[in-house]
Amino acid sequence: MAGVSLDSIDDPNESARLKQLYERYWNDLCRHIRATFGAGPPDPQDVAQSAFARYLSIDDEQAVENPRAFLYTTARNIALDITRHLKHANRHSLSVSQDEGAHTVDEFSPERIALAQERAAALSKAIENLPKRQRQALLLNRLHDLSYSEIAERIGSSKSDVRRQIVRALETIEAALEAYE
Repeated sequence: MAGVSLDSIDDPNESARLKQLYERYWNDLCRHIRATFGAGPPDPQDVAQSAFARYLSIDDEQAVENPRAFLYTTARNIALDITRHLKHANRHSLSVSQDEGAHTVDEFSPERIALAQERAAALSKAIENLPKRQRQALLLNRLHDLSYSEIAERIGSSKSDVRRQIVRALETIEAALEAYE
């Protein structure tokens, strides 16, 4: 499971249970997303990965009575959100190009480049505004490709705390980007 490390789970029983969950549902979930939404975008594996990440971010996983239903519902909602966002973005791009009298959308138009630069700036600002521990854990994981264990050792924390910090950082960034758009 790329991006989500079962090594970050302190309880061996929980780790084994999550590994079993992953092995049981990963392929079927990816197939279901592909059958429902196509090969992408959104990418079925990215959607499935996000669904598992959300499952892992639940503080009390025992509260989820049916993990399969949770994963499928979460994956569907993620895919729908991405699809809606893409439709909105495409509609906006098309209306901008029609306003300018163009008949086709230029993928590298000055407007799209400017929007991408603005989005990158918003992302950068969101990362800069993260609390220090969240920012540090996120950057070590995503930019330096360190595992939760390696990060925990480096910053003097537990693996579960590192996982929580990264999940919170990603949620904060996602909310900031949604507010920007």
